[in-house]
Amino acid sequence: MSRVTLVSVSTVLACSLALLWPAVARSGGNVTVVKSPNGKNLFITGDSADNVIRLMPQGGDLLGVLSVSGTTVNGVTFIVEGLTGVVNLRIRMQAGHDNVSVENIDNADLNLTVNGGRGDDTLNVDFTDSVDMNVTVNGGLGADIVTIIASTVRKLTVNGGLGDDTIATANGLEVFTRSTFNGGPGGDDLLQMFGDVDGPLNFVGFEEVDVP
Repeated sequence: MSRVTLVSVSTVLACSLALLWPAVARSGGNVTVVKSPNGKNLFITGDSADNVIRLMPQGGDLLGVLSVSGTTVNGVTFIVEGLTGVVNLRIRMQAGHDNVSVENIDNADLNLTVNGGRGDDTLNVDFTDSVDMNVTVNGGLGADIVTIIASTVRKLTVNGGLGDDTIATANGLEVFTRSTFNGGPGGDDLLQMFGDVDGPLNFVGFEEVDVP
C-alpha cells in the first residue's frame, strides 16, 4: 500500500546523507564517461557492480566526476569534462546497488537525466538553490531512494519505478512547467516533502498526497 508522509527537513537530510554512502561490500566497478561525436550528449554509464560516484562543478563549464568506495571513472578516481555545447547529461547506471550524487550543477542549456537501473539505488540530486534546468530522475527496478534538494526547478520528473521506493524533497519546491512525481508499481512507495510546494505538480502512484 502506498503512503505519503510530511517530515522535517532535518529528517530528510539526515536520511539522505546516511543512505548516500553506505558500507557496501561489493562497491566498486568502473563508470565510463563519454561524449557523443557531435558533442551534444555526455553519457555517464555504470556497470554491474555497486558504483558510487559524485558529480560536481569545477568552475566555468567544467564538470567533475569523482569515484568513491573503490569505484573508478574511466579507470581512474577523478576526471573533469567540459559542458560547453552539451545539451543532454545522461547518467545511466546499470545493475547493482548504485549511489549517485549530483551536486550544484546549474546550466540553463542542460537537460539532466539520472537512471538508476536495476538494483536498490540511492540517487541524490542536490542543487541547494534554484536551477533553470529540466531534470528527470528514474529509480528503475528495485527499492530506490531518491532525494531532490532544490528551491526552484524549470521542470522536474521523478519516477520511482518498480519496487518499494522512497522519494523525498527538501528546502521547499517550486516548478515552472508541469512536473510529475510517480511512485510507480510497488508495495509501499513513500513520498516525503518539506517546505512550500508550488507550481503545476502532478502526483501519481501514491495512495495519498499530503504536502504544504
